[in-house]
Amino acid sequence: MFTEYSRETYRIQQGNPLSASAASAWSIALEKDGWTARVETRSHLSAEAEKFVLTNTVTAYARRPDAEEELVATTDWHDVIPRTSA
Repeated sequence: MFTEYSRETYRIQQGNPLSASAASAWSIALEKDGWTARVETRSHLSAEAEKFVLTNTVTAYARRPDAEEELVATTDWHDVIPRTSA
């Protein structure tokens, strides 16, 4: 079985372009014969006068037959992207 969930949110305050942000959350899971593998991602992008700021998280889980779900791996990263156009 394959399941998927996502939510994307975009925000901006009127008259304030630097308030713009985008957030994304996804969860995807595969299940067969008692085992499950699931990956979750979360991303957030915001703007500042001189740069964009991007934060991401990826987390993986697994469940074997007759066992509890366990965290397999997780990673976070943070990127700053300079604004180059005038």
